[in-house]
Amino acid sequence: MNLSYDIDLTSKVLADKLTIYQRKNLTDEQRFYLEEKTDKWVLEKKLYYEKPAKERELERQRQLELERQKQKYIDDNAQIFKIIWDDIFFGKDKIKFEIKRYNVLKTVPYQGVFEALNTIKKEYFLRLLGNNAFTIAFFKGEVLFEKSPGWKKIIDTIEKAKEIYELKYLNLKLPTKIKRFNYLSNEEIIALFEKSFSKSPYLKFLASKQSQAYRIITINEYLNHHTEESFIFRLVTNKGNNLIIWGNVNLARATHIFISLKNEKKKTLDLVEEFICRPDIDTKRSLLYYADSGSKKIKEDLNYLKPIKHTSLFEYEIEIENLLNNI
Repeated sequence: MNLSYDIDLTSKVLADKLTIYQRKNLTDEQRFYLEEKTDKWVLEKKLYYEKPAKERELERQRQLELERQKQKYIDDNAQIFKIIWDDIFFGKDKIKFEIKRYNVLKTVPYQGVFEALNTIKKEYFLRLLGNNAFTIAFFKGEVLFEKSPGWKKIIDTIEKAKEIYELKYLNLKLPTKIKRFNYLSNEEIIALFEKSFSKSPYLKFLASKQSQAYRIITINEYLNHHTEESFIFRLVTNKGNNLIIWGNVNLARATHIFISLKNEKKKTLDLVEEFICRPDIDTKRSLLYYADSGSKKIKEDLNYLKPIKHTSLFEYEIEIENLLNNI
């Protein structure tokens, strides 16, 4: 059996480990095997430490050399593949590689992956990422993670895909749905909603001013018994405050602006999101125009600044720039 001479595990530690094994539902045969292995390990360790220091060092060096030779053999015989998304399939808590030219690759366990991710391969992995290839090394069908620079890129992309799946396929019955992204970059969010941004030069302008310290937030906005796509942008002013800007893909909908001061950025954003999602108010945008006492109270709580109508892109840009320079 392999010994790790760099770690001095005592018989007490091994006994503790054995106690843990015994708590599991093991058969008598399995328990006997573990006890035998543990006793053998303790004996080998005892004999090892009874040897002179020089002999122990030689033995340690021999063990290290064997490990180096084993690693060299693995490195020399590793197979390097350029993996594309057509080669990758998802199962429950596992990632499968099915390469036509090499079909005996072993499944890789990965917590949190689910089979439904296969449903967005075309619309996300292939449409947004194209035929990007990832370098993965295999030895006897198993992934060599330390020799696979593409592995981390694959995992990062999967985390982004999970966000997209959650946005598009989960909680579909909610009339208003807000999605904050943690993994997708702003550029990837814009690419994902390319059709919406191509319809509105106002959204494009806001996206160009979006602070890279934050992510664009998407909203399925419920209006008059149907939903429309809208977005929350966060722009940092010259004084370090945030403009929280709520824009809709429909050019007939005005942009609504809230101000978030340095010490209450998260609080204001949470309040704005909560307001947008309120099921008891169907005409939220109209309410922001009202001047009655109830509307004033809501706008004060939200730090509401003003609406800007989409009458002229040039005037719109000037007004946003003025707010950024003076607030």
